[in-house]
Amino acid sequence: GAAAAPAAPFIEIRGLSKCFGAHWIIWNLYMSIGEGEIVVLRGPSGVGKSTFLRCLTYLEPFDEGNVRVGSLHLRPRMDERRDHRAIVAVRQQLGFVFQSFNLFPHLSVLDNITIGPVKALGRPAQEVRAEALALLRRIGLDHKAQAYPGSLSGGQQQRVGIARALAMRPKGILLTSPLQALTLP
Repeated sequence: GAAAAPAAPFIEIRGLSKCFGAHWIIWNLYMSIGEGEIVVLRGPSGVGKSTFLRCLTYLEPFDEGNVRVGSLHLRPRMDERRDHRAIVAVRQQLGFVFQSFNLFPHLSVLDNITIGPVKALGRPAQEVRAEALALLRRIGLDHKAQAYPGSLSGGQQQRVGIARALAMRPKGILLTSPLQALTLP
């Protein structure tokens, strides 16, 4: 029989360029990332790895090229207000775990995980809470559900940041310096 056509990549980047002043951080980047694929970007600090990931979610507007995430498209110099729906839709597809974790210090661990799915996605609070507690059990932090981020170690905060991203049920997760705060055996 005929071979099945290969699936379209989940993320497709075409000619992505990002400039800060006169300095090009990213120049004419082409990349395709398939569903289920794991991609690692390595390089010294300051070469643009985090900037690239921020461009994929339009946390950092880019100057040239196009980014497609699933059926959603980002283009250069989009307007946060006019293009809000498209930008938010991409951010819902791609969870982002920041290097500094960006947990809300005034919210408990459980509330940090549940706020996005309840407020941004409009999901039922009770259902989201049950899923969040299951995520916390999976990462060994269910006993910290009512703790505040300031009382957690860096590695614990990082795991909560990952759980928070997973709670949004994204199709992909972007992590900056994912092992920075974790102690490896």
